[in-house]
Amino acid sequence: MTRLILLAAAIALTSPVAQAAQWKVDAAKSTLGFVVSWDREPFRASFKRWTATIDFDPADLTHAKADVTIDVASYASEDPENDKYRVGPNGLDVRRFAQAKFVSKSFREVSPGRYEAVADLTLHGITKEVKLPFTLAINGSSAHMTGELMLSRVDFGVGTGSTWGIDWASERSVSHAVKVTVDLLATRMP
Repeated sequence: MTRLILLAAAIALTSPVAQAAQWKVDAAKSTLGFVVSWDREPFRASFKRWTATIDFDPADLTHAKADVTIDVASYASEDPENDKYRVGPNGLDVRRFAQAKFVSKSFREVSPGRYEAVADLTLHGITKEVKLPFTLAINGSSAHMTGELMLSRVDFGVGTGSTWGIDWASERSVSHAVKVTVDLLATRMP
């Protein structure tokens, strides 16, 4: 019996630990943003500063993980003249909530090249579980990932104040539904 235990311990100590492939995201060629309906027209914005730590191997989803930290103050839209209001207390409130986080909990393959990540998204001081469906194309040491997830801004307490006679919590001017868009280019780390 002692020999069996020693043999099992020796195998465990000499076996390589399973580890997913690590990826370095090229932030200059990648985008992280959102689209919301504003006065019944699509309104687009993105975040210019964010970091991502990604370990992902399609053959080993058990060890896959993604941790993304977003600098909310790096918000920029197609209407920069009014961005100061959108990052103020009635919007993203960047003074109180400078960061947003996406931390994966699990991954599953939906079909070849298509996956779904279950993660905790923390935005505006509120954490909720979300599902991010995405496609992934790996070509040698390069990867291209695109995904979209729908969320409700009021679930995260974004845009609930009132200014200029507008009740931001209503959908009269700005829809509750927000489409988060992700388009990443990454290189496998050696």
